[in-house]
Amino acid sequence: MKVVLYTRSGCHLCDRAESTLLDFRKQYCFSLEVIDIDRFRELYDLYNEIIPVVCINEKIVAKAPIDFVDLQNFFESGG
Repeated sequence: MKVVLYTRSGCHLCDRAESTLLDFRKQYCFSLEVIDIDRFRELYDLYNEIIPVVCINEKIVAKAPIDFVDLQNFFESGG
């Protein structure tokens, strides 16, 4: 399973999402890629108002405000 977190520097919600995903990775098998949307104009245009955004296998499964219980349930169900 591939997880992508769209984020930006200085975003406390993004920092919390990354920390939580790193914790989840200890329990569930997935790769994590963190992408700063400010480095890519097209990503900035897509996600600026809704970061952090969690995509799993190229599908948005969570966006701000992220419900981490729902996200954990997603991982527990196997996606």
